[in-house]
Amino acid sequence: MFVGFIIIYSLMMYGLSNVLVNGMGPFNCIDTLRQKCNKYVPVIGAMLECMMCTSLNIGWVFSLINIFCLPLVQLT
Repeated sequence: MFVGFIIIYSLMMYGLSNVLVNGMGPFNCIDTLRQKCNKYVPVIGAMLECMMCTSLNIGWVFSLINIFCLPLVQLT
């Protein structure tokens, strides 16, 4: 059961990272977000262009959400 949670969590983080780095999104909303981040906050814009950077940051954000909002379900 625990291994299943880890596999689902890993696939979910990979999929979300892949969408943020490579996806255009409906009505180009993700692409517009990346372009605005590149223009106004270059550090975040560079992060959204790198698969390893995006997955790392998404991972720790979701880990904090898991720790503080769902303490009984230990995914991380």
